Amino acid sequence: MSTIADVIEFARRNEGVFTFQEASALGVSRKLLASRVGDGIFVRITRGVYALPGSATRADFTMRAAHRVLNAVVSHESAGRIHGMGPLPVTPPSLTVSHRSTHQFPGVVVHQSTDLLATHIDVIESLRVTNPSRTIIDLAQTMGPRRLERVVDSSLAAGIVGLDALGELLASLSRRGKPGVTTLRRILEDRFDLPGRVPTELERRLIDLLLDAGLPPPHSEFKAPWLKP
Repeated sequence: MSTIADVIEFARRNEGVFTFQEASALGVSRKLLASRVGDGIFVRITRGVYALPGSATRADFTMRAAHRVLNAVVSHESAGRIHGMGPLPVTPPSLTVSHRSTHQFPGVVVHQSTDLLATHIDVIESLRVTNPSRTIIDLAQTMGPRRLERVVDSSLAAGIVGLDALGELLASLSRRGKPGVTTLRRILEDRFDLPGRVPTELERRLIDLLLDAGLPPPHSEFKAPWLKP
């Protein structure tokens, strides 16, 4: 089997993507690789990163390519979408790498972290993704309080994350100066004090409309006195 065929087979097994170092290990020189790019056999994605033609047609290609090449973990809004959280803004793919690793990839927002542990990661469809609790803690660093509150409420109401698990992970990661900790802690403290269930997204929107109109907050889960306990 020729070296080019080896590279093609390798790429097919790895999201259609490979690096120059990987091609070199299979016996392909930089000159030969450049020639095959010119022939249209491979496509150059960025410096040192290549793909098979047609691979980039996948909607999640950029995220998957960066996930593999950077040895990253899908995080923040991208992880939230995978877990079914909402409402989330439309953003470029978001991934997290260790603090000392490469953190550049075109079309991707790459965060660096020193406290992302293996226990904070789920594997979903061959992607390493921050688990729901860690995802919300990461989102607390990039979201405003009101949007974060809606994401927390919708995730709790949908059973995507548990209040106790989220509170425990926040306590273990809290440190002086960590962005978003104070805001998320306040949101969780309010939820621990709530009687009954957490508001759904529709209920949260109604509450926001009432508050924006200057009306007092409604009494949630109100029990009519004529109903039996």
